[in-house]
Amino acid sequence: MVLVRAGAGMGKTSLVGAWAEAERGRGMPVVWAGGGLLEQDFAFAVLRQLVEPLLARAGVVGRERLLSGPAEPASYALRLDAEPAGSGPSADSMGVLHGLYWLMVHVTDDGPLALVVDDAHWADGPSVRWLAYLARRLQDLPLVLVVAARPDGDTQAGLVLEQIAARSGSEQVDLPPLTTAGVSTMVRARLGGQVEPRFAVACAEASGGNPLLLGELLRTLADSGVEPVAGQAHLVEEFRGRVLAATVVERLAHQSEPVRRLARALVVLGHGAAWRIAAALAGVEETQVRRHARSLQQIGVLALDVTGAAPLGAGGCFSHPLVRARSPRR
Repeated sequence: MVLVRAGAGMGKTSLVGAWAEAERGRGMPVVWAGGGLLEQDFAFAVLRQLVEPLLARAGVVGRERLLSGPAEPASYALRLDAEPAGSGPSADSMGVLHGLYWLMVHVTDDGPLALVVDDAHWADGPSVRWLAYLARRLQDLPLVLVVAARPDGDTQAGLVLEQIAARSGSEQVDLPPLTTAGVSTMVRARLGGQVEPRFAVACAEASGGNPLLLGELLRTLADSGVEPVAGQAHLVEEFRGRVLAATVVERLAHQSEPVRRLARALVVLGHGAAWRIAAALAGVEETQVRRHARSLQQIGVLALDVTGAAPLGAGGCFSHPLVRARSPRR
């Protein structure tokens, strides 16, 4: 079991995708699934993405074998008329989870298998609970489970993912920001020519070492004819605000409603507001406001320490003035 964790745009999908391609090249079957906001409320949406290709590949006769014996209860999770996630004990009962485990036992009778779940922080509850159930039993199976997720606690999957990560035998890979040398490599690949150190440092500081944000920044710089020389390093910060605003505001649209309400409240309040006032204006519990603020910090909307007792705007609230300007007010 390997859990790859990093914030938005840090390269989780690219890393896991490169690993999956390498494994396929060595003959390892890899099945890929991804969590999504539109499917969060449907039980076993992620699980179906993993299991249905395996059953289709097995054919009619193979499907009957895979779902036979102790694996038979797994067929409930594959029904399209299954109840919504969390709607009742049958949605992810112990019998169904155990049946799905035995389905994996039968599948791996034919050889090793890799399961990949990307964006697991958006996965439906029953699928994540099944992943936790499976993770506790992997030592007996020729199976590797790779899960990529943001370190967000503000989703229904967050707590379960924390439990999976804490289990002995689970490996956790945390992706750090790009180094200045790594940034320089990306700058050279996108802008060409010799990258002068001052320009590379400016790009590293402007992007925070986030590969996605850096890529968008470099695309904008390339379109504007900027060259990677020290004399044009000041232009990096000028373009940073536009790119950051467009990127993080798009990420904000994928957050939960309480998180979006807090962002709108912060736009109105500006710097220096107290946490309790922000919570009241956003209509969220005061005990939850810092957790929602951490989600905003992780996607790049806020640039502040949300753990202390200082007011919201101490030292600056939004990561850039343009982020506040483009954040929704309604």
